[in-house]
Amino acid sequence: MMGVTHLLLVIITIGIAAFVQFGDLVELRNIFQAKPNQPKFLSVWISPQTDHSAVKHLRKIILEGGGPVFSPHVTLLPLLNSTYSDWADVQPIISDISVAAGGPLDLQFHNLKVGVNFYQSIILEAVQNEDIMKLGQSVADRLGERYGAKVIPPYYPHMSLFYGTHTPKIIDKITQMVDNYKLINSTIRFDRMDVWATNDDVDEWRYLGYWRLGEAKLRRV
Repeated sequence: MMGVTHLLLVIITIGIAAFVQFGDLVELRNIFQAKPNQPKFLSVWISPQTDHSAVKHLRKIILEGGGPVFSPHVTLLPLLNSTYSDWADVQPIISDISVAAGGPLDLQFHNLKVGVNFYQSIILEAVQNEDIMKLGQSVADRLGERYGAKVIPPYYPHMSLFYGTHTPKIIDKITQMVDNYKLINSTIRFDRMDVWATNDDVDEWRYLGYWRLGEAKLRRV
């Protein structure tokens, strides 16, 4: 029969082994547990007036296209060299830009275009009117040198309808929906400027706040 001392030693050994194994599992769980991607940079958009008749159609196209789901918008500038920690610093600059914009602006979309860029896979091209080009240039002038890409291309206003790799079936479906909703040559009013924290995973994008165009006040979400 096993002596009491021997039995105690066996129990203690098993306990230590279990503790070590449990500790290893906890450590492995901490190392390999999936964590959401952290936002990499800030993006500045303008967004359509929520009660505009075209908005529900745009949302439906984006939702049913089969790609990542995002809010309808026209990008002013992706701040590729920014991080979330720059959010506080850009707020007063965007406030100034918003005030200078003077108020909502109207954009006419004249063409559906298919491309190869992930974020410009299927887009509606906007007429480059004075208001939008001036706003895009203002954002580039005030934020581009410090936070933008090394080389900022000429501003190209557009609204994405699909992100990712398209197929002929997807192109046909979205083209038909655009035709059905009469979006070509439609005019849509944009009344706010948004800032998002973005990364490579659209599902992880975070909406930080917005300005009503023409106003200095940041409205948080």
